[in-house]
Amino acid sequence: MPRWITFALTVAVLGACADGSDRGADEARSAVDEEELRTLEAELIEADRQFADAVRRNGLAGWITSFAPTGRMISEGRSHIGPEGIRRVMLPVFADSTFSLTWDPNYAEVSASGDMGYTVGRYAARSSPDGDTLVDSGTYLTVWRRQDDGTWKVKADIGNADPTD
Repeated sequence: MPRWITFALTVAVLGACADGSDRGADEARSAVDEEELRTLEAELIEADRQFADAVRRNGLAGWITSFAPTGRMISEGRSHIGPEGIRRVMLPVFADSTFSLTWDPNYAEVSASGDMGYTVGRYAARSSPDGDTLVDSGTYLTVWRRQDDGTWKVKADIGNADPTD
C-alpha cells in the first residue's frame, strides 16, 4: 500500500477518535508530567500485550471486549463501529478453528493529557490445519482511550499488510 494511503488512513483513524463521544466527566484533563507520560506509555504497551493475550486465550470474545463501546475497527477500507459491528466482520475470521492472530507492540505514545495514546507494532495471522501457514502479516496502529477507571480500551484499530511482491 502506498505511503500516502497509509498516512491518509492514519489521519482518518485519529480524526475518528477525536469525536469525544465517550469522554467522561473529567473532560478537561490537565497535562501530565514527563515521568507520568513514560509510566502511562509503559501501561499502554502492557495493555496492548494483554489485548493480544486475551485474543490468544478467548478468540473473538477477547478481541471484542478490548474495544471501547464506540470503538472502531478499520478493515479493507471500511469502518466497523461498536461491539456488534466488529463482531460481524470478525466472526468469520475467528470461526476458523485453525486461525491465530499474534502481535507485539514496539512503540507507544500517550497524549499530554494522559487520556489518549497509540501503539504501533507487528502482527501475524496464521491459518491452516498445522497452524503454521502465514496468511497475513504487517504493521498495525491501535488508538487507545484511557477509561475513567484507569484501564485502556481500543478506540480504533487498523492494520497495514506487508507488500506481497
